[in-house]
Amino acid sequence: MTPQPTSPSLYQYVHLVDGYVYIGKIAILKSEFDIMVKSSDTPQRLVLKLLDRCFSKHTLSTSNFNGSSTFNQKTNKVVTKLPLDSQIIQTILKQVEMIYPIFVNITKLRIAINDKCRHTECCCEECKCS
Repeated sequence: MTPQPTSPSLYQYVHLVDGYVYIGKIAILKSEFDIMVKSSDTPQRLVLKLLDRCFSKHTLSTSNFNGSSTFNQKTNKVVTKLPLDSQIIQTILKQVEMIYPIFVNITKLRIAINDKCRHTECCCEECKCS
């Protein structure tokens, strides 16, 4: 069974003020947020879209869910990652849970977040974050 988000008219928002949905300190136009939800057919896809909207490529490439060490297959080295902003991550998870109330599996969402971070390449030429 394919998960379906709640009806757009029934969306609940963790923090909605003056037409903006707030994910931590990040303000997203409600209409833009609703488009993200409508174009996401799974909770994981919505999480990935919100990650792209809330974090820079640099932050994603140098971080992961908990800030744990990972093995980089390209360089054959262990890399210590920083934790993603916990307020933003917790708000994303709560928002996804509100939209997909019976389909949220936090373990799968954490794996999706870590995969996104692992496969994001930084676009900073001056830094050596990759």
